[in-house]
Amino acid sequence: MLYRRFVASLKMNLSLFFVAFFGGFPVIYSYYLLSLDPEASQLWAGLRGWVFWLWICSMCLTVLSYFYLFYMFVWGISDAYVFNWSSSEAEPWLCAVYSVFLGSAGQYVIVAMNDVRNKSKSFSLGLNVWSTGFASVLLGASAVAINGVSDVHNVLSIVAGFVVAFHHIVFDAVYWFQTFDPEYSELV
Repeated sequence: MLYRRFVASLKMNLSLFFVAFFGGFPVIYSYYLLSLDPEASQLWAGLRGWVFWLWICSMCLTVLSYFYLFYMFVWGISDAYVFNWSSSEAEPWLCAVYSVFLGSAGQYVIVAMNDVRNKSKSFSLGLNVWSTGFASVLLGASAVAINGVSDVHNVLSIVAGFVVAFHHIVFDAVYWFQTFDPEYSELV
């Protein structure tokens, strides 16, 4: 009983906090492991010139947007609604969406580097980037559907949701996946 009062006094979605916070560690760790792999540069071989720098900028905006949405969904909607759900009613939905998003994002490095080593683009990789993309669209839709917050938070949530969805669908699932060539051996 005391625990529930404490959590209620924090005005936060505690389960979502744990899912999004601890679920992010495998994603970060997978990218750390990727940075140690000598063949990692092959993953970005299809991103050349200005497209590479546009992708980097989009990725940075996506990370910032992720942290903003983390704040909004955990603390910012305590007295607001997502779709027509109160914060506590939206929490199971958001936990499920974050679980799919972070689970597939955390597996990306393993699946992609396996394809590089096997010199083939697998169905698993396509499924992985599209799962991440689909979950990001659900996160984006949830961000757009936040109501009952200030105009500033409303606009920032919409922009952040769009950025997260746009990057994972357009840059990753469509462009990156189409240009990814696991047989590419050196960067030009």
